[in-house]
Amino acid sequence: MREPFGTLVLTLSMSGMEMMMIAAVMFTGHGSATLARDTMLAILMIVLNGVVGACLLAGGLRYREQTYNLYSANSFLAVILPLAVLGLVLPSMTVTTPGSTLSMLESVFLVFMSLLTIPAVLAIGFATGQRVVLGLDGVDTVLLLLTLVVSMLPFALSRTNVLIGAVHLLLFLAYLMLMVEK
Repeated sequence: MREPFGTLVLTLSMSGMEMMMIAAVMFTGHGSATLARDTMLAILMIVLNGVVGACLLAGGLRYREQTYNLYSANSFLAVILPLAVLGLVLPSMTVTTPGSTLSMLESVFLVFMSLLTIPAVLAIGFATGQRVVLGLDGVDTVLLLLTLVVSMLPFALSRTNVLIGAVHLLLFLAYLMLMVEK
């Protein structure tokens, strides 16, 4: 499949799987208000730090320096960065509603800004009457923003190496440590 369609199919597939898992838990009534937020953060950390880090590290060890399709990488980041910040950071910063939630207008705006996951979660929350908390706390916000900045570094160039992969994996390990600590 030619680019950017391969990147789009991969992104939509991951979003679809994430949406189905969240929806299944929310419809059973056993999910917490922070389930959607925690799942979205986990997916971002796994993909941007775990998978990318492992691939960059393995490729760097084997080839010393790697080249890749810069257009696809930038397309991926151009979609992920705004969605991550609007969906996970913005709700903690708004003052229209208490407790890291969005107003109806902000929710509608976010639905139009995103593809599948966030609209489905918000729609299920509204349909089942469950409160959906999206905003991250301070520690998770710092880790997410650091991840997004570090993700831009290798994608700003057309080459990468072992060091960048190791940094991604260290951020992923920091996420796992903080997740266990909570």
